[in-house]
Amino acid sequence: MKRLLSIGLSALLLSAPATASAGAAAEAGEPIPLRVTALKLNVERPAQTEVGRLLWRGGLELISEDDRLGGLSALWLSPDAERAVAVSDEGHWVTFAIGYDGEGTLATASNARLGPLREPDGRSLAGLKDWGDAEGIAVLPSGEVLVAFERHHRLNRYDALPPTGRPTQAPVPGNHAPGANAGVESLAVLPGGGLLAISEGLTASFRETETWLGFVTNDDIQPEWQSFHIPKDADLAPVDAQIDPGMRYLYWLERGFSIVGGVRVKLKRAPLATISAGTLLQPEELAFFKAPLTVDNIEGLWLREGPDGETLITLLSDDNFSRLQRTLLLQFELIE
Repeated sequence: MKRLLSIGLSALLLSAPATASAGAAAEAGEPIPLRVTALKLNVERPAQTEVGRLLWRGGLELISEDDRLGGLSALWLSPDAERAVAVSDEGHWVTFAIGYDGEGTLATASNARLGPLREPDGRSLAGLKDWGDAEGIAVLPSGEVLVAFERHHRLNRYDALPPTGRPTQAPVPGNHAPGANAGVESLAVLPGGGLLAISEGLTASFRETETWLGFVTNDDIQPEWQSFHIPKDADLAPVDAQIDPGMRYLYWLERGFSIVGGVRVKLKRAPLATISAGTLLQPEELAFFKAPLTVDNIEGLWLREGPDGETLITLLSDDNFSRLQRTLLLQFELIE
């Protein structure tokens, strides 16, 4: 059925309901040690506080002696931004507390807990890279949680945050090759309860433009996915997406890596009202991260409204369980 997705900017603001507040449910799992190291935006120029249209609001490296903490590929923050939930490449969910100084700058992370993601039959995915490669997370208006997996491409639907217990499964958009490490990395809930997903691996030619494929649906129960297009930017691929608190824009991260250029990450956005089936987005680039800026394999994105109405952006990196990479938690304020 060719049904365009209509996105009304006057829709009710989306907020995570109490059932997804990572409160009592966060007592599941087990505690793991966590310590942090404070970061600068640019180690070579410590006084630098801006990159593109972003203002530095603090950064932390998350470090644990528990080698299960790693591979964090998606991020959710509670409404007060004092609790985080992430999912990992090896079948775990992780929660931790976040603290800020008197100026609202990111200052601490503590009280981490970790537990296994599960399959509908109850099987634990902990430590199973092939089946447990979780890449995206979205909280539905009902409080239920969608987690996107690649390699064995699927969407698991859990009752609440953190995503414990036995899920059900929802149809996954796109025709991803079995075993491919390039599935749905981005999930976002649209005004009115529809869904948006972006694949890291699916491409198409549209209006003589090479594009990445995104998908939209206005049904989160039995979705009928329809595709839209994001222009390709060199070797950068989309890895996470969120909608801003004012419901005006879709924001997304694009990441690339090369031996010569290292890790490169861009933050882009496009008006939410322009997204419907068969459209080609016209991105606005907000920031470009590369060395010597503090950057790693950033795959998690979260947006929220600050106390003065400002848009605050939090980024999380996936260390690939490598000693050569780091788990970074970075915060910025958007300069409008």
